[in-house]
Amino acid sequence: MAIFADTILHGQALLSIAEGQNASDEALLLPVFDPVIGSPFSCQPAVADLAHPRQWFIDTTADLHNLTSSATIPSSKALLLQSSLHSKDDATEHFTLLEKLLEARIYGAVYASLFTYDHDANLIKSFCEHWCPSINTLHIPAGELSISLWDLSYIGGLPVFGKFYDEVIPPARELTGVDENNMLKSKYSNISPNDQSEGASRPTGHTSMPSERTKDEEGAFNELGIKARLREEVYLAAFLSCWLSVFVLPNGKANQIRPTVFKVASMMAHGSTFSLAVPVLASVYHGLKQISSSPTPSQCHAILPIHYIYGWLGNYFDTYLPSTHSQPSVRMVRLAGEKNAKHFIALAARELLRSVDPSRLSSLAMSDKDKRLMVDDGKQFHFWTAYTISLRSSYLTLCCDMQYIVESYSPHRFSR
Repeated sequence: MAIFADTILHGQALLSIAEGQNASDEALLLPVFDPVIGSPFSCQPAVADLAHPRQWFIDTTADLHNLTSSATIPSSKALLLQSSLHSKDDATEHFTLLEKLLEARIYGAVYASLFTYDHDANLIKSFCEHWCPSINTLHIPAGELSISLWDLSYIGGLPVFGKFYDEVIPPARELTGVDENNMLKSKYSNISPNDQSEGASRPTGHTSMPSERTKDEEGAFNELGIKARLREEVYLAAFLSCWLSVFVLPNGKANQIRPTVFKVASMMAHGSTFSLAVPVLASVYHGLKQISSSPTPSQCHAILPIHYIYGWLGNYFDTYLPSTHSQPSVRMVRLAGEKNAKHFIALAARELLRSVDPSRLSSLAMSDKDKRLMVDDGKQFHFWTAYTISLRSSYLTLCCDMQYIVESYSPHRFSR
């Protein structure tokens, strides 16, 4: 049984996790910081917009889209998730894992992580040569270009508008008090400093229906006191912890799951939307700055979600062969597949960036023939709010593993 306790060492607040009452000498100590977003279970889930009405969470006869084809699957054949986290009373609500991801606005982003994204080394090298790390823009004869928040939303399916992304480890009083359903406690109980994810290294996008859990797997839930109606949601939160650490915001050791993502993953698992595009773009800018500023870029060990750069290059510079995959809300899926990247010699890669077709630069812009008056009254459609945010110059922030990153964001320099 894991014992949680708050302690202070050299002025730093720590969460102590020990096995048994007399294991204080072998306790795992994790740094604790004040959260910006508050307690995970005191925050109410995001309200679904008009495109995904709350009635979906009750109607179990709606058809769902198959992740691997254009066919539909009756919801009666889908896994149903039963949870009370969306309601303060004991009323039972049924909803599928797909609807969970839709409510958190990460369905497309999660789907994109099911694929492999290849690249051409000469093209990435040329991209870094043209990158200006001081202002985070790409300098080419056509002018300045850069990856925008809207690009990440359209290409990678990452939400622009949502809760502030806050990676912190909660104190013991939050785990043992507010966390009545043991959602977070179950994740911290069995971690070690060397926990690693073991996902497929070359994913293909193929998914299969999960089998029933074994007796040993159910035993872990029983030991931690996880209620039966919450077990599917705990599994989803565990998956999102891996997804955030490995695909969306990799940091530190490759494929290592960070305990700091458990809180955000748990909130996502019951419907909260986070502004993932902001920390991801901060990570991309920071990684590019490390590479471009290094005296030996080929030996720079910067870790960043570079697959989003692949998607950006593919959209604006046509650097990939046609793919059989498609997902309307996530452009990068169209580039997925092994050996799907076009290859260039060094000279051709430089020439490609310097001769960009200006007509492609507005391919993702929101176009409206009629004049539109937008009022910040909280009633705008989600995509217009996200687009407006993407056009405003500001700073991008990311706090990850006690590392604080602040990068300038200047769409006025590269917006067309």
